[in-house]
Amino acid sequence: QAVAQGSDSGPAARVSTLGPGLSFVGSARIEGSLTIAGEVQGNIELLDNGSGHVTVTPSGTVVGDIKARNISVLGQTEGLLDAAGGRVSLHDTASVSGRIRYTHLQVNGADLNAQLERVRPEGDGAGRTR
Repeated sequence: QAVAQGSDSGPAARVSTLGPGLSFVGSARIEGSLTIAGEVQGNIELLDNGSGHVTVTPSGTVVGDIKARNISVLGQTEGLLDAAGGRVSLHDTASVSGRIRYTHLQVNGADLNAQLERVRPEGDGAGRTR
């Protein structure tokens, strides 16, 4: 398990990258944002105040769960994308299978084979979703 910690400038200023050709096996808890252009086998969790972002680039592959306030997928994912209270964006080059938890979802022609679960924004005490 890996933990990357932010600098004095705060977690929003920290951006970590797993470059093309690199692979990571295990679980990572990261402050700030993460760009995945390589391969991940394991779970990724952002530890932030809601401003962090996980981006899986077209060359990126994740087999495992991603938990972050904002998730963008241009590559391949298999597992849970958990952006409860945040946004998931799936682009035309994305291939996504598994489960997606989101408050806002944007799909732009992605190959999508997933169970979708909409999570209401915090403080939304209204009745059922229409």
